[in-house]
Amino acid sequence: MYEITVEEGFRAGHQVRMYDGRLEDRHEHDWRVEVTLAAEQLDPIGVVYDFLTLRPMLKEAIAPLGVPRLNDVPALAGQNPTAEHVARYVFGEMAARLGPDAGLVSVRVWEAAGASAVYRPTPSP
Repeated sequence: MYEITVEEGFRAGHQVRMYDGRLEDRHEHDWRVEVTLAAEQLDPIGVVYDFLTLRPMLKEAIAPLGVPRLNDVPALAGQNPTAEHVARYVFGEMAARLGPDAGLVSVRVWEAAGASAVYRPTPSP
């Protein structure tokens, strides 16, 4: 199995709703997003997927997230703007751009150094 990963970043603030219902103070992060694709076999030129094609797709997918407050992003409406929800959002955006045969495995979102969340869909039986 071969895997490749591309990484891009954005700066955004958020306010997470806590267990007691209160919103934490708005604060910003330099978010990092990693997208991983996998394949059993390499394509005719010897790659899983072309980095030069994949990276712009990721930049486009995360562009709506570079805002003062993730709470205000329409695609995240009704969700707590956590790293977990951001990872699931980016996964969906990348899946739509790549199509079903690209081998999209996971999206990891780093909210800060040492703090990340991964979204990986449950494999179908």
